[in-house]
Amino acid sequence: MHSPGRLRTYLARSEAARRIHFRLRYEVYCRETGFEPPEQHPDGVERDAFDEHAEHFLVGHEGRPPETRWVGTMRLILPGKRPLPTAANCRLFPEVADEADAAALEVSRLIVRGASSEILYYLCQAAQEYAQRHAYPRMFFLVRPALARLLRRHGLPVEVCGSPHRHRGTRIPCVAYTDAAGTALQAWRQRLQLPAPPDVPHYTAWEDPGSEHPPHQAELPDRGDPPSGVPGLAAGGN
Repeated sequence: MHSPGRLRTYLARSEAARRIHFRLRYEVYCRETGFEPPEQHPDGVERDAFDEHAEHFLVGHEGRPPETRWVGTMRLILPGKRPLPTAANCRLFPEVADEADAAALEVSRLIVRGASSEILYYLCQAAQEYAQRHAYPRMFFLVRPALARLLRRHGLPVEVCGSPHRHRGTRIPCVAYTDAAGTALQAWRQRLQLPAPPDVPHYTAWEDPGSEHPPHQAELPDRGDPPSGVPGLAAGGN
């Protein structure tokens, strides 16, 4: 039996899971921070064109009721026909732009309820594991300077990789290399005094279209290929 309140990370592939993800984004980005105009999202979900080619994640407390369970979101934008937001909106440094053959994904729509470092760790760990599992050697972020500083304070090797972009404030393009991030995350986990990870992924795929309830982590490890009330922290300019 799982301990009530234990944090779990889910890869939201079912309609039910994605609905939770988009609704939490609406609550934070439209109602709490005003990052996105609520009138553009009358159905109470916040989504955009990048969601069609992205993976979506949720962090929840096991054992809590649905109205207080969900405390974190993140999406990973995958490379496709359009460039990643950081490449499209920022002038990258030449040494980064020259690595054109190095596949990359982009971390965005990062929400951490209560500004919890543990929830932030779980999201960063899920991004790193997904990138490693699917052979993406680098991860881009387009974030506020404060978040870049926070990630570095936690030991993540996040490097500024281009000129700032003005989008509802200043956004800094950053890159983290997947292997180096994995080493840093091990140290971060030890500082949080979390138990050693089991022999299953750091997230569980929630993909049963008929299920309104998340699966247990050990039951459904992700093995598939990628598809074609405290405000807390909200980050990710795209």
